Amino acid sequence: DANEWLDVVGSSPLKHGCKIIELLLRPEISMAILSEHIPALHAVIDSFGKRADEIVESAEINIKYEGYIRREQLAADKLQRLDSIRLPESIDYNNIQSLSTEARQKLSRTRPQNIGQAGRISGVSPNDISVLLVLMGR
Repeated sequence: DANEWLDVVGSSPLKHGCKIIELLLRPEISMAILSEHIPALHAVIDSFGKRADEIVESAEINIKYEGYIRREQLAADKLQRLDSIRLPESIDYNNIQSLSTEARQKLSRTRPQNIGQAGRISGVSPNDISVLLVLMGR
């Protein structure tokens, strides 16, 4: 019975049927535990041969961390877009009153080439980046 071995590994019991992937999302459940208790899964893993450990580890990481990986990918895509928005060399940050004082000082000193670089400067807030994006017509 699934609830018996779930209890043994410290996982809450099933109230209804669920997919294997849903069990794997539980932090205390691993592919190794599942394959011990689900013969069909064990057979599939065995069919991978020498690369079984590598394939199982990759699948488990992708399943368990899918949400985190997706968020990080979206953040990386956003950074890449911000890196493509150039800042004019002639921009006078001191005249942009909507920027925080610290941002005006640091942007004037650093002279970033694009919005992405500006966002990576300590002391330049997300609000300051929004101001720059509005000024750049974005």
